[in-house]
Amino acid sequence: MEIFPPRRKLEVMAEGRHLNLHRFQRSLLSKFDPLINHPSMKFNKLLSPAILFASFSTTHAVVLIDSSGITATATDTHSAPFPASNTLDGLTLEGLTNVGDAVRPAGHQNNHWITPNGVLNSVITFDLGSTYDLTDMEVLNTSNTNWNDRETDTFTVETSIDGGASYSAPSSAITLQDYTLGFQNVPINESGVTHVRLNVTNDPGAGTDTGTADTAVGLNEVRFYQVPEPSFAILLGLGSTFFLRRKRRA
Repeated sequence: MEIFPPRRKLEVMAEGRHLNLHRFQRSLLSKFDPLINHPSMKFNKLLSPAILFASFSTTHAVVLIDSSGITATATDTHSAPFPASNTLDGLTLEGLTNVGDAVRPAGHQNNHWITPNGVLNSVITFDLGSTYDLTDMEVLNTSNTNWNDRETDTFTVETSIDGGASYSAPSSAITLQDYTLGFQNVPINESGVTHVRLNVTNDPGAGTDTGTADTAVGLNEVRFYQVPEPSFAILLGLGSTFFLRRKRRA
């Protein structure tokens, strides 16, 4: 059981996300309009509300991208037990104090990425493995298994739409909250993204450090979310429409 479960994503509140989702809605409806209105379409009365429901539902939910298709690499890594890939392993528990257990759970010990001593600035890059219309990501800081000597204080975000050949200008610096506060949501709102790059910094004396020293930088977990695929939305709409019709008949 994770100590920091994913935040519920039932409403899309950022204005930029609405722009992406509305563009998706228009595209979805335009593609299926000939099918809905065709005279010989026997199930148009069922399909039409399903598509409309699917279109509407995309404004209230986004989809977590499967991390098994994502690859993470970093410019700096402390040692073999702490690779960049640990930020995609789904394991979030760290340390006895934060977990509250007498014995640290198996598989939740060295489950984070950290840099060597003295490296306070690094870059971690995520190859998404495909092209996605991203809405946001969630980032979980690290406590370095409760040693509290490695963490990320601030970071900037860059995105690529050409397979990592080039990247956007860095975002404004984002302050990352302490590990004990859980995942932090970061809006992205970019279409056609293939790679995401984070420039991370541990600034001694900055942030809300819980340890006695800042010797390096690191992260525990990163998650990415996308606008639902049309096929997913249609299936959701059909299922919901079928359920509502059965309920009315009953």
